[in-house]
Amino acid sequence: MSDRLLIQRLQENDDQAIEELITRYGQYTATIVYRVGGPALNAEDVEEVVSDVFYAIWKSRHKIVQTESIKPYLAQIARNMTRNKWRQVKNDQPLDDQSSIMNSPATDEALIQKESITTIKKLIAALKPPDNDILHAYYIWNYTLEDIALMFNLPLSTVKSKIYRGRKTIVEYCERGGSGIEKF
Repeated sequence: MSDRLLIQRLQENDDQAIEELITRYGQYTATIVYRVGGPALNAEDVEEVVSDVFYAIWKSRHKIVQTESIKPYLAQIARNMTRNKWRQVKNDQPLDDQSSIMNSPATDEALIQKESITTIKKLIAALKPPDNDILHAYYIWNYTLEDIALMFNLPLSTVKSKIYRGRKTIVEYCERGGSGIEKF
């Protein structure tokens, strides 16, 4: 069965069509979610996003434009929903640096390092989207530039520029004395 016929059946409220869509493109969607979400999303998160993608397809089935392939539409929904889930999950995860702080012999140094990490996270969060998400992915989650470009559907050069400018903004803020994040 072609995607065109599958879309038509979806628009006619055929329950079997969504099952066929899941069977045909479930693994494809999971791969996109996994690649875009990276290590921030565990298996349950990936499964949840995949389910949400197909639920969104079902809810918006009457708005789907007839095309030869539903894959690009499905991929875009998967990327967007993965980014949303990633934003939701990212603030719940501890930094690896925090566990290394616990092993540090110098309590004062550990406290200073923890405060620095907290301040940097606040500074990154104070940047405008998507710059804050890009810097968070790069510096906090240690994503590669290529993964970030894929995640945000941006050219690699744009990601590099955003990271450079964000880092420069944070350094300038710290050189000015680092007060008033809300003015940042």
